[in-house]
Parts: sequence; structure tokens; C-alpha cells
Amino acid sequence: MKKNKNPYSNSIIRWFTRILIEIFIRKLVGNIIDFVVSNHLPY
Repeated sequence: MKKNKNPYSNSIIRWFTRILIEIFIRKLVGNIIDFVVSNHLPY
């Protein structure tokens, strides 16, 4: 492991990007499911 000057801010950035990616994936999956369901259900 390389010694980091500020590991605290680095971990915050990593945590923030992980949350953003999770939200993005969840929205993407939700949109795909909505699209498929609305296209393939008879009502």
C-alpha cells in the first residue's frame, strides 16, 4: 500500500462515488424494468 497524504478524504470520495454508482444503477434497472413491463403487459 502506498502511503496517502489524506486517506480520510480519499475514503470519502470512494464512498461518495460508490453511492452515486449505486443510485445510477438502481435508476437504470428501474427504468428498464418499467419499460419491459409496460411493453409486455396487456393492460
